[in-house]
Amino acid sequence: MYFTFLAAVSEAEPPSSMSRMCVLQLKCEQYWPDNENEEKMYGDIGVTLTSVERTVDFVVRSFELRKADVVRCAKQFHYTTWPDHGVPIRASPIIAFRRRVRAHDDSNPGIIIVHCRYQAC
Repeated sequence: MYFTFLAAVSEAEPPSSMSRMCVLQLKCEQYWPDNENEEKMYGDIGVTLTSVERTVDFVVRSFELRKADVVRCAKQFHYTTWPDHGVPIRASPIIAFRRRVRAHDDSNPGIIIVHCRYQAC
């Protein structure tokens, strides 16, 4: 299990002899609410998750971002099945993801920000 995050990487502590079965490494902090219509505050910026579309290989989330009286909408395309090391075995899920991103509504142009969960990317 992993998440795509926008924050600094933090290393997990080395496993002890008692915890060799499962080690969960939190790469960064999640920067969106867990539930639809829930607002999470980050300083003076409110982030509300307005919709979620899940597929086998990616998730598309829509957000409402609020700072004082200014409200903006944003969409997150989160590819969830990229392996920790190496590249995916099949290209078809990546092609489907790219098509979904490109099919996004062009009537409201904006910028696309691409990030990964490691600082080295």
